Amino acid sequence: MSDPRLLCLHLGSALSEEGIWTFEPDDIIVDDRNAGPTLRRPLAMPQGQARGIPAGEYVFFQWRKADYQTVEDGFEDFIRQVWWEGEKTEGPWILRIVFEDDNTAYQGLRRIN
Repeated sequence: MSDPRLLCLHLGSALSEEGIWTFEPDDIIVDDRNAGPTLRRPLAMPQGQARGIPAGEYVFFQWRKADYQTVEDGFEDFIRQVWWEGEKTEGPWILRIVFEDDNTAYQGLRRIN
């Protein structure tokens, strides 16, 4: 398990490419006010990929395939860290899959409100 460090990502223009998936919070999260959010497992991938990520400010976390046993573990860690730090976010949770340096990286994003 990684120690998630949240960053702020400013997208000056929309990001359009393959490997972007969006999830409505109610579809993937079980919310417990005392224990925090947990991810429904297995993560049900949406029927189609998102067309892109609109310009704006996002809370952001990146991890590598080797950092967690599953992509769900990394995505849940990101979601829980956003909750733990009390970040004010809105909209869908975004999972972006990036291939860089002959490796797979995952990025979690959510719009800051």
